[in-house]
Formats: sequence, C-alpha cells, structure tokens
Amino acid sequence: MLEVHGERMLKGNYKPGFRAQLYAKDMRIAGQTLADYQTPAPVSSAVQQLVTENPTLVAELVALTGDADWLVVQRAFDLLEKLAHVHPDWIAPHKRLFIGPHASSDKWEIRLQIVRALPLFQWSPTQQKRVEQVLLDSVAFPQTFVRA
Repeated sequence: MLEVHGERMLKGNYKPGFRAQLYAKDMRIAGQTLADYQTPAPVSSAVQQLVTENPTLVAELVALTGDADWLVVQRAFDLLEKLAHVHPDWIAPHKRLFIGPHASSDKWEIRLQIVRALPLFQWSPTQQKRVEQVLLDSVAFPQTFVRA
C-alpha cells in the first residue's frame, strides 16, 4: 500500500486513487453478500450508516479518537477513514487528526487507518512535511502491513 500511495504522496500527487463511487459500490456488494448469507453486518457498517444519515455524528467519532482505550481509537480512525472515501468534505475539517500524535502510535492497527487516509486530503506545505514523515516512519515500522 505505501509503495503505491507513499510514493505518490512524496511526489506531491494527492489525487485519490479510488473513486468514491467504487467504494460505495463495494460497500453495497459487501452488504448484499452479508444479507445473502444471513450474516449480521459488523458494527462499523451500522455506525457508518448512522453517520451517513446524520453527518453531525462525525464530531462524536472525532472525539472518540481521544479515548483511553486504543481499540476505541482504532475503530474511530477506521470509520473516519472509510467515511473520508465517500464524504471527504465531512472529514477534511478534522484531517489534522491523521498527522497528530496517533500517527506515531505503537499500534499498527491505528497506523494502518491513518496511512490509508493520508492520500484522501489536500495538505499545506507544512502539513505535507508531517505527512511525509508519517509515511516514512510507517515504512520503517516493524509490521508487515506497511510493506504490503
């Protein structure tokens, strides 16, 4: 993932590589597959639907990134990253979260969500330097997801 997105970002190319329509299509297919097999949808899908229906809930997700439980933080970042694919304008006001202290988390699960979200936003030159550092640090992180 970083081999593609990281290189693009280091070159200043922030154009999203995955269209929101395709993401939404994939989410519909996944939802239909779950329904076909009578499998309950994951909680994140239900929360994503709630937020899509009521965008003011984004602020509550943002607040959850400050929770003491790292799993709550990870799920909040996961949902924010997913929503950024479909509604980047909802998440862009909070994009600094993705280059803040959590970008140096010792939890690869949190770093994964952050790295996946970075290409979805436009960054100022100062923020760009931080984005590049987050990407470089993530490549050096001792977890294989950053090299996949």
